[in-house]
Amino acid sequence: MNDETYSVVLYARVSTDDKGQTNETQIRDMKAYCQRNGFIIADNGTAIYQDEQTGKNDKRPGFREMKGRISEGDIDYVIARNQDRISREPVDYQNFIDYARTFRVRVRYVDNSATPETVDGVILDSVQSGLAKADNMKRSSTTKSGMMTAKLNGVHCGRPIRFCWSDEVVANSARIRTEGRGRTVIQSVDTVMDFARQGMLRSETSKAIGVSEMTLTRALRSKGILEEFERISAENRSKGIPLKRVVEDGENSLKREEEI
Repeated sequence: MNDETYSVVLYARVSTDDKGQTNETQIRDMKAYCQRNGFIIADNGTAIYQDEQTGKNDKRPGFREMKGRISEGDIDYVIARNQDRISREPVDYQNFIDYARTFRVRVRYVDNSATPETVDGVILDSVQSGLAKADNMKRSSTTKSGMMTAKLNGVHCGRPIRFCWSDEVVANSARIRTEGRGRTVIQSVDTVMDFARQGMLRSETSKAIGVSEMTLTRALRSKGILEEFERISAENRSKGIPLKRVVEDGENSLKREEEI
């Protein structure tokens, strides 16, 4: 293998239930694997694709980009840590293997020696895919059981919320994300209504606090103050009040002089 040069792409994936795993760790291990086997990462070492979401479907942006790259016809191998990084669903996994094969692309794994294009590889792949499927079902069952226990204890479970009123933090503590992408924006009613008192539109207010207009609209409606916000905003716009607002957290700012 070391007598030839092979062009490869790397694919890494972690999801919220992959405890202790990171894409950085997978990428480091894959790079070491490539060095040992004489593989060259395509595009001057930048052909590295990654996702941070479930492997239960193939609707992943990094995965789609990787498929698009191998379709260009100059890639020899796709490298991943193991089979379930590609997919936890046996059917989706096999569909990808078949897709790669149409472009003469083979798949190799850091954690095992499976070769999907051989008979032995097909058998090993089937076993690994079955184990991934069983593990996925176990994770789902455990998650549902945990959610049921939480609900019985009065705790609401669900995806992290994008916005939370400051007086509702305790009630929504299980769904508040305090760091990283998609962290929850927390604001008081007085702060948000202050934007209206300065004549700012919902679209301007949502931009200032860092959420979408739809998210802000839902929050105002859930609090029963949507109409009040609109009324106060309209009244102060008609007065031609100069607008100048800087959000408290210092991350976003919006400054505008109202045109009469």
